[in-house]
Amino acid sequence: MLFCQAKSENEKSALCRRGIDLLFVVLLLGLNLLVYWRSLSGYFLADDFVHVAYLQRVFAGHPEMLLQNFWTNWMQTEGTQFYRPFISLTLALDWLFWKANALGFHLTNILYQVGSTIFLFLLSRRLLREFGDWQATLCAFLAAALFAVHPLHPEVVSWIIGRVDSVCTCFSLAAFWLFLKGQQEKNRLAYGVAIVCFVVSLISKEMAITLPPLLFLWCLFAPKDEAQVRESNAVLERLRQAWARTWPFWLTLGLYLIVRTLSLGTIAGGYTGSVGEGLSGSLWKRFFEDGGMLRVLFPFDIEVFSPFDHLRRYLKTIYIVCAASVVVRLLWLRADSGLSRWIIFAFGWLVLSLIPTYQVWNLTDNLLGSRFMYMSTAPLCLLIGLLVFPLVKAVNRETLDQSRFKLIQRACALTLVVLVLCYATIAYKNNLTWVHAGQEVRDLREALEAKLSSLPEPKKLVLMNLPQRIGGAHQIYNAAMLWVLMQWPLCVNNLSSRILTFEPMMYGDSELVNIARLRNLLKSAQNYDIYVWDSQTRRLVALNLAGAEKLSREIKLPGFSVVSLGADQFLASPPIDISSMATDFVDLDLSATLPSQAKNIPPYIFLSWTSAQKPLFDGTRRLALPATLDGKNHKYRFAVSQHKNWALTERVNLVRLDLPTPLADVQLNGMTFLSGEKLIPQLFADENYLREDADGVSRLTKEKAVFEYDASQIDGADSFVVEVSKPNSWFEHYSGQMRDQELSKHALTRIVLKESKGKFEIQSRVFPMPAYYQVRLACLNKQGEVIGFVSDSINLQVSEFAGKKRLSGKAKIKRYAI
Repeated sequence: MLFCQAKSENEKSALCRRGIDLLFVVLLLGLNLLVYWRSLSGYFLADDFVHVAYLQRVFAGHPEMLLQNFWTNWMQTEGTQFYRPFISLTLALDWLFWKANALGFHLTNILYQVGSTIFLFLLSRRLLREFGDWQATLCAFLAAALFAVHPLHPEVVSWIIGRVDSVCTCFSLAAFWLFLKGQQEKNRLAYGVAIVCFVVSLISKEMAITLPPLLFLWCLFAPKDEAQVRESNAVLERLRQAWARTWPFWLTLGLYLIVRTLSLGTIAGGYTGSVGEGLSGSLWKRFFEDGGMLRVLFPFDIEVFSPFDHLRRYLKTIYIVCAASVVVRLLWLRADSGLSRWIIFAFGWLVLSLIPTYQVWNLTDNLLGSRFMYMSTAPLCLLIGLLVFPLVKAVNRETLDQSRFKLIQRACALTLVVLVLCYATIAYKNNLTWVHAGQEVRDLREALEAKLSSLPEPKKLVLMNLPQRIGGAHQIYNAAMLWVLMQWPLCVNNLSSRILTFEPMMYGDSELVNIARLRNLLKSAQNYDIYVWDSQTRRLVALNLAGAEKLSREIKLPGFSVVSLGADQFLASPPIDISSMATDFVDLDLSATLPSQAKNIPPYIFLSWTSAQKPLFDGTRRLALPATLDGKNHKYRFAVSQHKNWALTERVNLVRLDLPTPLADVQLNGMTFLSGEKLIPQLFADENYLREDADGVSRLTKEKAVFEYDASQIDGADSFVVEVSKPNSWFEHYSGQMRDQELSKHALTRIVLKESKGKFEIQSRVFPMPAYYQVRLACLNKQGEVIGFVSDSINLQVSEFAGKKRLSGKAKIKRYAI
């Protein structure tokens, strides 16, 4: 009878625990939906379009492409080297049920976010079980709740391809939890499934490589009874036991690295070319000097929250209260009972999770790049929970004042609840930028459909800009993404062939424009209608760039007037009417003195301008140059035509110069508008060998590339050098501009020409691999210095004829006399 009664009580207790667990899981689900329910109305963004095109090919009769991902580069793309075959399987499953309906993809993203949250809850509770069921469960719930609403997560949850991080994290946390379950309950099945989950996380994203060292770390920190160490101080015994428990995971990791290396041809992978080089800047600078780590604690999108937003003050106050609770706990609850061990473990977990991101980690002020922090927020949230919420073992609790202990514990739990609510509010607002970004992309598609339906064929639409991002939310970066948007199944009719763009080939500064290509297009302006996309009004605005007259001579402006508005001081030109398309440079002859009391002011000159369409100086049209303010005359040259904001102005009506204030003895001796006809050599692709597509990329159609050039207008030129970029590299990525005045240190090869005008060819075997390249021309004097500026680059894609035997030494060329 007593046995039956005890059994009944145990069943009731277990049933009660399950009910509490279910309640906490429902609450965690609710927190995720509270923040991300609006993401269900989102759309495809940025790299999502690459995957849409890929899935369309897969389901159009090429399912073997999914299997290829297991032994080749992910999606066989150029410019990146990743091994993530499982992600394509998750996307294919979404496509199978939802086709091109973005709702289904976003629903799956939220499910992976929920899965990561729940597995963090289960894992944290099992990690802390030595503190008793209730304490471990409550602390684990609070840590998981912080993770559910962490403000750095919208990039992963609301960007469809951002799921690479949530899928990897979800299965990695599941593997850790199952490993603990297998170890603590001697459950071999759980241990085996943990290895399977680890494999899935590895083939989702490389971040999962941190799991074996993390499991090894847990074995070192686990309580003696769980670690099965026979001698209390036997460090070597602990290490031996840790290896014995984790060696299958290390073996799995080794096999993965072998398969990955054979598939990619490299053990590192990642972004290649100039994009990859640009991401590998100073580690210390990216983590600390740029404020990246501070944004982890204060994750506000600067384009959503002002510097004086009340939520910033609230969050800072909550952190102060959290810090105070730690101090109170240390003073009043002096029994440590092993909690510090788990705090150190959580910190070690955090550091481990950050190590794989060292090459790419860059958290900007609008939270761009926050996906690299996604996995790390799991140990971060656990660490916050352990620091704030006091955990004491039952054996130590007897020595404490119970009323005081409960009061402190409840106060700390309430503090964490307030932090959860604050995080949720910030995350919801951060996430709205992603919702709005998707809506704008939809609006762009509809506007283009309407405009092209009224445009008679064969006339084409030239779209001079694309919506790149809202806040930290990606939108459309290049023509390839726009083409997918304007094709079936996202667009009823295939309209991509009727749209020309001037965006970077892959990634880059969208404000830079190849003005030579635009001017060449305007020679047959009757075949094109030119538009810009206005993100504020969500409509296409027509431009009239045709008929821009050439600057037959330099245009010098008369005297400027000094204008003072409050503390601001600037120089304003008289009314003018100058074609922006005909102007390449604006030259200044200026002298000014910076007073000694203003030595800390950055010495820059800012050039602004207005037009009939935008008659106000609103700060959107502004260029800057470093200035020397020593009272002497100095010449400054703004290379204006490389900037879209200038080129698309049509007619410049007013010019304004902003200088550091207060200034003394300001004297503008002259401002000159001039063309680059005698400063920039001309380079053209021969249409018989290179086909330029609507994205401005010339593609090789034969086994050689032939170019025409004309540098006969450049005075003082002694020789002429052609530079070819390295694979998937762009010269402007290194210098930040099109108008370079020196040869690049990053060129693949150089070709020396002697004639000032003619043709040259580059055999396809010069290019070492299928990739994107750039070709440009520079004029050199007898000292080998660049005269004027390099030409506008020709973007080149080499595929079919690449990969043949590479030439050694200088590339062989064939010259044609003209």
